[in-house]
Amino acid sequence: MASLWYRQTEREDEGPFSFEELVRQVRARQLGADDFVRRAEQPDWQRVDQVVGLLRAARTAPAVKTPAAPPAKRQPAVGDVSPPPSRLRTPLTPSQIKRRGIPAAIAAVILAVGVSWWLVRPRALPRVASARMELAIPSRLEQMRPASPAAPTVAGLAASQPVAVPGIEKVAWLSAPTLSNDMLTLVFVSVGTPETSDDLFLAERSSISEPFSVPMHIKACASPQKEAYPALSFDGLELIFTELGSPSRLMQSRRPGRGQKFGASRPLAIAGDQLAGLNIDGPQFLGPHRIRFVATDSGITQRTQWIAERAAPDEPFRVVDKLPIANPWPRLFVLDGGRRAYYATDEGFFLTVADYKSGEFVTPEKLLTASILGPVGMFDSPIWVAPAEDIIVYCSPGRETPDSPDHRLWMINAGGARQQ
Repeated sequence: MASLWYRQTEREDEGPFSFEELVRQVRARQLGADDFVRRAEQPDWQRVDQVVGLLRAARTAPAVKTPAAPPAKRQPAVGDVSPPPSRLRTPLTPSQIKRRGIPAAIAAVILAVGVSWWLVRPRALPRVASARMELAIPSRLEQMRPASPAAPTVAGLAASQPVAVPGIEKVAWLSAPTLSNDMLTLVFVSVGTPETSDDLFLAERSSISEPFSVPMHIKACASPQKEAYPALSFDGLELIFTELGSPSRLMQSRRPGRGQKFGASRPLAIAGDQLAGLNIDGPQFLGPHRIRFVATDSGITQRTQWIAERAAPDEPFRVVDKLPIANPWPRLFVLDGGRRAYYATDEGFFLTVADYKSGEFVTPEKLLTASILGPVGMFDSPIWVAPAEDIIVYCSPGRETPDSPDHRLWMINAGGARQQ
């Protein structure tokens, strides 16, 4: 049975009509694409252009000859993408005028608002031929430096002025300082007994504003070999150091708490075939279970900086990465998750950072000169940098007695330092 349809008018619904009659009405322009029709058995109305096949059938059906219809125009062929014929010659019904008039009124209001804004908009100030913008571009060093800490690590310490570490002022012939992150525990290398040569010494204090205690010899870590390059864990309870030999190796010692003694040392296990036969030294804690260390061949011709990790305190370390630095020879102190590194030479302190794209460390910049610090390159001694990177602890005879053979312990506020 053929489907029957009704068309919507302003007075009442007209119909029913067969589908073919709807086609003829479209062809005669008595139905437009935006008029509404519905099936006789369905209550919902739908636009003519949404009725499946209706417009297509109107395009392909033969022309309808009616006296009221205007002269037929060329009809689009099948597949023609031109819009359906309009009803410009058919008077609009009130409902059609209402549907089309509201959007037109909204568009007119928007247009009026836009024109009003254009007329009253603020005018730009006239350009002055001599005016120019000057940008304050920071220097390369300033771009490398970390942000200043909210509070200084050591209060009242003037910038760029070396100060002897309190409590250690009279201790000479020391090198390679390392501290806990809170700067309450200090370990360094100095002259031990005739039987043990260079040994490790420990000094502590209860507050950062107090001087360190008299340094004590860490006898449990002493051996006939020379001890060098110690590294304290962040909490000051684990100690890794170098036992110089052929080849040199890393040793490890622990203690149960602050104020207590370190236990007997033992070799530090690091898994990695690339370390066989190499001299291992220069350790640094990068985290509770992450360290950096140095590997040098027996002829002291090649050096590599390595990163190693462990799963737990009693587990061995394993090599996970190589520090991507072009010059691996300086005694680096690495911070900021391995993205920034400090080191000392005869010329002073230098700073370098890892490139954010390649990860490789860039050409370093001089942070402080030897004229401020005194000689710092003697004994190949590393430096120690506070977590906030505003305090650097180092060894030097001092700038007042640069020719003295005695190395003493100094600290300097580098947070406000500028190259001088």
